[in-house]
Amino acid sequence: MFNNYTKLTTAFAAFALLFSTGAWSQCAEGEIAVDYAITGGSYPSEISWTLNDADGTSVFDGGAPVSGQWCLPAGDYTFIGSDSFGDGWNNATATFSIGGSVIGFFDLPDSTDGSDVTVGSITFTVSADVPGCTDATASNYNAAATVDDGTCCFDDLVTITLYDSFGDGMTWAGAEGGLTIFGAFYLFENGASLPLDFCLAPGCYSGTLTLDQYASETSWDVVVNGALVATGSGASTGSLVFLLIRGSPVLPLVIPSIATILSCTPSYCDTFSAIN
Repeated sequence: MFNNYTKLTTAFAAFALLFSTGAWSQCAEGEIAVDYAITGGSYPSEISWTLNDADGTSVFDGGAPVSGQWCLPAGDYTFIGSDSFGDGWNNATATFSIGGSVIGFFDLPDSTDGSDVTVGSITFTVSADVPGCTDATASNYNAAATVDDGTCCFDDLVTITLYDSFGDGMTWAGAEGGLTIFGAFYLFENGASLPLDFCLAPGCYSGTLTLDQYASETSWDVVVNGALVATGSGASTGSLVFLLIRGSPVLPLVIPSIATILSCTPSYCDTFSAIN
């Protein structure tokens, strides 16, 4: 499916690629533009970090909050984040991207057993290759992609995103919050949002939300091929439900109680019944 949303995102991806590979960026030939954003969280004065190359040599370091662009040769890099107080980054995060595609994400959650959390690290690869779906018949086709990453979707591209307004996820005081859907539990441990991508055929889909004691901070939405089709917020525990009929989203049904079971007919949710 090649819709207007796909065409628009493809155009932006191609435009971003020109910048990231040096056509219009400020990087020298052979270097790749890497955008970085390091937020400050609740206690930015406690945060420090360093970026090491594959040989372990520090190429950049600093504090938070800070954002900008590095010009780096292709290769593997290790980002090391530290906290001087020992309680993690207090909702601060670090995101690294090339041409709009995220290549690395870092956070440093506090421990759940009272032990100090002072340092953590991630490794990411800087490359001129642009991963993505290279099949023009797919709903998530990316004309700027140079390497097929196996993510082509030939049904509907569905993104379910969980949000936390305070920025500390849906897990607190030992209670693990998140979404159970398609037989798997997706933990929302930290941060302001958790996007989950799925490739789905027409049908009726529901998932179970498990929220912590600060349920008023939470919300969610469902986007299908770029169109917002369902939203919800504020239930202590509940269900997330959305419908796809012949590949097209229709008005969602949201059930706020975990005790309620949604029953869909085999004919792609043409009729519904709620069984208490």
